Amino acid sequence: MPYLLTCLTLLLQATATHAITANLTGAQTATLAETLDRFVQAGLQGTAEWPS
Repeated sequence: MPYLLTCLTLLLQATATHAITANLTGAQTATLAETLDRFVQAGLQGTAEWPS
């Protein structure tokens, strides 16, 4: 699980860096945020079934 957390953290960092440096339009920024939200929510739903 720590490896997964590291990968997710790096993905979020790379996405934020891209959003900052790519001069995205408002619509592109909104699309990026929605896509990232769907990705994270799907991941959280998938891990909800794992035994703790």
